[in-house]
Amino acid sequence: MGRKNYYAAATVALIFIFVFSLRIYMSFQTPYFDDGEAYWNLMQAEHITEHGVPMFHDDLSYGGRDYVFNPVFHYLLAFFNLFLPITLVGKIIPNLMASLLVIIIYLIAKDISTDHVSAIFASIVAGFTSIFLSATVNSVSVYSLFFPLVFLALFCFIRLNNKKYAYAFILLIFLLSLTHTGTVIFIAGLLCYLALLKLENIENNNLEIQMILFSTFLFIWLQLIFFKKMFLFHGMNIIWQNIPTEIILNYYSDISLLTVLLSIGTIPLMYGIYSTYYYLFKSKDKRIYLLISFAMVVSLFLWAKIAEPLFGMIALGCIVSILFAMFYLHSWDYLKRTKFDKYKKIILITFFIALTLTVIVPALYNA
Repeated sequence: MGRKNYYAAATVALIFIFVFSLRIYMSFQTPYFDDGEAYWNLMQAEHITEHGVPMFHDDLSYGGRDYVFNPVFHYLLAFFNLFLPITLVGKIIPNLMASLLVIIIYLIAKDISTDHVSAIFASIVAGFTSIFLSATVNSVSVYSLFFPLVFLALFCFIRLNNKKYAYAFILLIFLLSLTHTGTVIFIAGLLCYLALLKLENIENNNLEIQMILFSTFLFIWLQLIFFKKMFLFHGMNIIWQNIPTEIILNYYSDISLLTVLLSIGTIPLMYGIYSTYYYLFKSKDKRIYLLISFAMVVSLFLWAKIAEPLFGMIALGCIVSILFAMFYLHSWDYLKRTKFDKYKKIILITFFIALTLTVIVPALYNA
């Protein structure tokens, strides 16, 4: 390992430790959790620990109640419940999994940009994405597992030509399909990626096409196994969780530009939008098109009121953090060709301060 790689790995490790420690500190400020979903998830984990299977039917509810959900997250919590009290599991394990996103985003950004510094900035943005931090720091949320798995699958997809990453991608798609129904957005993003390559007259990789089609059919098959009765009973209304139209409109009415800026971060969002424009109209890069495809699909699902606002904001925040790395790389290369190159250390410090004020501070405040 070269000196640069060593320093970069050490820096990312420190960022991960800092983010994880900060999450643990904030989570243990109270013995309770933020919402009822946290206690429900812990109840399912305890039930698996005792009986080996989740509680799909609750006899204690009035008239009995059936639960239909993907159980991988709860099995993971149950595994750690074998060694730790359930409260400690709820406080530590989700924050540990969420903190791993720092390392995964760094690996993706480094693979795309081939630059350590820009990838490190991307990992910082990902670790302090306001909406993700506040939504998972003291809530036993499935998003703590889902989003690291999504971007790990994305990293494996970028490296499909290596056989071990191809096998890892298949395994991750299987786990994602049994973790959260939001995997449909990941699959739709892959299909959009193929369409975007076709529009840009970029040659498709046969292995990518095969993997995307396999992932699509695997996801549909697994969802039909779990939600077949719900599809038959509710029909297409299951897409909107059978929620009345009036409630859906009120639920999505709070999304505004200010909300998006505070949830994701002003600088990363602006630079992410610029990177999208640059690669769509001025340059061609298959790996960037993959990220842009996901951003387009998430935005479409938010507009159609299919994806939950929280889910959509977290997904966009993670995507923007990687695009932000590309903008930083281009900006730094341009700076080297100007007279301002001799002030690059001052500019770098100023840039980090601005990033702290617009990303890290709001994230800590919201959390």
